[in-house]
Amino acid sequence: MTKPEGGQDNNTAPKLTRCAIYARYSSDMQRESSIEDQIRKCREYAAKQGWVVVEEYVLYDQAISGAVFDERGSLQSLLVKAEQRPRPFEILLIDDTSRLARYLEDALYSVKIFDFNGIDIVSVSQGLHSSNQSGRELFTIFGMMDERFLRDLASKVLRGQEGCVHSGYIAGGRCYGYKNVPIEDTTRRGDYGRAFVIGVIREIVPEEAAIVRRIFEMYASGISMDGIARILRAERVPAPRPPRKNSIRAWSGDGIGETLRNPIYVGKYIFGRTKTVRDPKTRKMVARSVPEKDWIRSDRPKWRIVSDELWNKVQAQRKMRSQLGGCKLGGLERTKRCEAYLFSGRLFCGAALPDASDKICARPMTIVNNDNDDMGRYGCGAHRYKGACTNGFTIRRDTLEKQLLSWLTRELPEGNQLQPISDSFYAKAKKRLVEHEAEACRNAINVPELHRELAERRLEAVNMTDFIVASGRQSWPTVQARLAAAEARIMEIDKALARAKEPAPMIAFTTDEIKEHLRGQLRDLQSVMTSAPLAGKQIIRKHFRKITLTPGDVAGEPVFHVAVEFELGGGDSGVVLNGSVDASMRQYGFSTITVNGLTLDTSRVRRKPEAPKQEAENGGGSTPILLTPNAEANDPSQGSGSGRKEIHA
Repeated sequence: MTKPEGGQDNNTAPKLTRCAIYARYSSDMQRESSIEDQIRKCREYAAKQGWVVVEEYVLYDQAISGAVFDERGSLQSLLVKAEQRPRPFEILLIDDTSRLARYLEDALYSVKIFDFNGIDIVSVSQGLHSSNQSGRELFTIFGMMDERFLRDLASKVLRGQEGCVHSGYIAGGRCYGYKNVPIEDTTRRGDYGRAFVIGVIREIVPEEAAIVRRIFEMYASGISMDGIARILRAERVPAPRPPRKNSIRAWSGDGIGETLRNPIYVGKYIFGRTKTVRDPKTRKMVARSVPEKDWIRSDRPKWRIVSDELWNKVQAQRKMRSQLGGCKLGGLERTKRCEAYLFSGRLFCGAALPDASDKICARPMTIVNNDNDDMGRYGCGAHRYKGACTNGFTIRRDTLEKQLLSWLTRELPEGNQLQPISDSFYAKAKKRLVEHEAEACRNAINVPELHRELAERRLEAVNMTDFIVASGRQSWPTVQARLAAAEARIMEIDKALARAKEPAPMIAFTTDEIKEHLRGQLRDLQSVMTSAPLAGKQIIRKHFRKITLTPGDVAGEPVFHVAVEFELGGGDSGVVLNGSVDASMRQYGFSTITVNGLTLDTSRVRRKPEAPKQEAENGGGSTPILLTPNAEANDPSQGSGSGRKEIHA
């Protein structure tokens, strides 16, 4: 039977328009169920248009600001998926343009990428289609409005804070020595059914106030800031809560300094000394100083903890010490002196934390004693400045650099250590890929069951969200855990379904290729010795992710055991051996190789007898090779000590 000319095959179904959905909520004045609300509205819009939502591409970013573009993993994933051929979807649905970005340049960049790949962005609430004739202009207008929202919000928040200060309340966070007490208006209802909070005041905590007075008295008696911190740590006095997440809660010299110069302790409240601005490169918020004429000052005599006499004595002593003392040096490129610190920023402490046997300190190793360029010593900053780590070992900077570079550029590439390292990495990669393949097979078999559970979980999440909205959030604390568990399971199922469609994994590199790649990186390090300091530092950053120094003991002498984590991708070069290896590593997480085997003596250098020849020839065995750098061993000015370097295969 012949099909009519120009007709359509009745067995051929019309092509359906496939949609992806992107949702986002930030941490400011929004709730997690906002994600479900956005996705629900996009689904309803797609159903009205007769479009099909591809469940694999219903993605969202949680608790992250729209001002941060590169760190939103789900949006970046959709941008990558848009470049695939054939296209996985034709439409990207968003609730409104602010969900896509809060900065105009980010919004237009996203529109440009999706449009180039033939994908239309549709803003459901605003009725915008990027493919329409005026679509780009409308996205530009709304993008400008979204960006303006951030500025207006910041201005309104600052205006509200200034109003609180002028009304006698506070506009900041916690301060050691005080507790924050909300002032409520019982005639008005605020959030969560509670009384409306007019403002917050501070009340003195007697126990903490006594510690504050003692700090001032100790400094006035001649004890240094670091000395005061050590005394308080030794007495196990509870330290203030750190102002930032992931900070160590411990007394430190810097923290004591902040206490000594805070006028709140003599009843003077100053607001607006700093402001925060967003770095256009990193999109991180950074603090900036505000001119003193713009500060808001107010007297709060009820907050006084320290007398004027003690305060004035301390301030005079601080001024005198600042004039007599030297400037504080350190950092990567903040001073000319530290430009020559080749390994700064790559050294980390490997000591076990005292309260957690399975965790290590992992804090940066910094210059903790820097009397002169040659005698600067690396040590754990968490131990030196906060006493939060047990690692009290230090090592001279030049000793570390010479021994570490010698090992990396000579002993390691010329010895036989790279072969077992490459074999071990290859075996680990093979095991990981086998696990991925097995998981993909299981997921492929369970696809119908996964889809059924996914529908149930989504319905459960929607029902709980509707219940919370209907009950006015009164039941939110009791339902929160169940809703979070349902959303977590939804994400797990989405990932499992995605893995079920992945092609069979394969290893696109050999152990010899890995070994030669490492040798190539090590050969690049030869130029560090002849390069300018900053250039040498950049080469080291390119090839190493981190160098962990773990304190230990060998024959009764303190040592550092070294673990070097190589960047297989060559740092920011983006090339790993070949394209196939690069793609495989990025997909399955193979990006670094950790090399162990170097032990650094932390004591001062002295000449040691050469190792027996028999031991030197046993590099592949368990007997350590003892090497003594002649340049340091023959220097009589270094005094006694041990300059032994041990390399364990």
